[in-house]
Amino acid sequence: MSTTAGTKKEDGRNYLHFDGKSGSFIMLSRTAVPQYAGFHMTMEIRPLSFTARQILLCNYNYYQTGYELHIANGKLGASPVQRRPHDLFSPFWTRENYESKLALELGKWNTVELIYDGKNMTLGVNGKYESFAHDGASRWLSVSA
Repeated sequence: MSTTAGTKKEDGRNYLHFDGKSGSFIMLSRTAVPQYAGFHMTMEIRPLSFTARQILLCNYNYYQTGYELHIANGKLGASPVQRRPHDLFSPFWTRENYESKLALELGKWNTVELIYDGKNMTLGVNGKYESFAHDGASRWLSVSA
């Protein structure tokens, strides 16, 4: 991660600057996002380029469940991953890709939101929203006999 000491927004608040190189990230505790309940996350980002896919948030674990929030071609997208060990006809795990029509503004601060209510995942950019069905999956069924 590339950060500059004293890097401040126009309003005086500090921010982190990522250089986009491999290994450039912040690691949060796995309990930072509820494992069994809905959540609502908001972040402010200022993209300086749309030339490559940019991962904003990734929450996968060794049980292969979770999600990724990303920017692709200047638009917000999400890739939830889930497993359904109780469904004999489903693959071991599935990854859905949802590419929204929510465009971010290059070089400007954008408010990005990720909302999950247990049935739908909602993406938001600067007060505009798109939702898609995502019912999640049982996280710990694979450890039972």
